[in-house]
Amino acid sequence: MKEPQVYSRKNEYETLVKPKLEEIKSLCVKHDIPYIVAFATENTEEKTIYEMDGLLPGVNGVSLKDNKLSEVYKMLTGYSQPGNMDLSEDLEDDFPDEI
Repeated sequence: MKEPQVYSRKNEYETLVKPKLEEIKSLCVKHDIPYIVAFATENTEEKTIYEMDGLLPGVNGVSLKDNKLSEVYKMLTGYSQPGNMDLSEDLEDDFPDEI
């Protein structure tokens, strides 16, 4: 396996990406578009830090036939609840900054 590249892109995320993300978030909320995003902003020899955001289905009243967004959220955060649980109602503002 390739050695992890050590980097910090926190400043680039804050100054370049986050303002664009705020625009995207606003559009998604306005038009009821569920989404999830994750950015690996820092990588050290010990851990990777992610900036995450999203609007999961159900929070905005949208019901999806095949809700993969909640599954992606569970994978990214290590969420481990038994069964195929719909996370939309209890995770509206529960996107961690660091995993």
